Amino acid sequence: MLKIWMTRKRKAYYQVEKALKSPHNIVILMGVRKVGKTIILQQLAENNKGFYVNFKEEKDTKNAFVKAITSSYDLVLLDETGYLDSHDQLLEDLQNIKKKFVITGSSYPALKQLAKKDWVADGLTQYRCFL
Repeated sequence: MLKIWMTRKRKAYYQVEKALKSPHNIVILMGVRKVGKTIILQQLAENNKGFYVNFKEEKDTKNAFVKAITSSYDLVLLDETGYLDSHDQLLEDLQNIKKKFVITGSSYPALKQLAKKDWVADGLTQYRCFL
């Protein structure tokens, strides 16, 4: 039986779901700490058969990242990406992988900085959602 917090969906959940139907392969879900980003990713993983990983809970973040991007899942949800050593390189690493990604983290300034870059000029398309 699902916990009640897993059954209620926030507006941002539907925004991310809509963004996943677009041609963009990366959705950046940004928001300050404790607003529900992790819950949204867990709900998306459950409802869309996605691969979810929370890097804050992983001891070997590099191995967890490789496992996520090489999984058979078409949807990969990467939570707390600020715990990755290669956080600054993250979007560049994902741009040529034929999957849909939703990334988030508690390091709001770091994600905001990534989102400001002109990724379209580099051949990467993305969609941003804000909480």
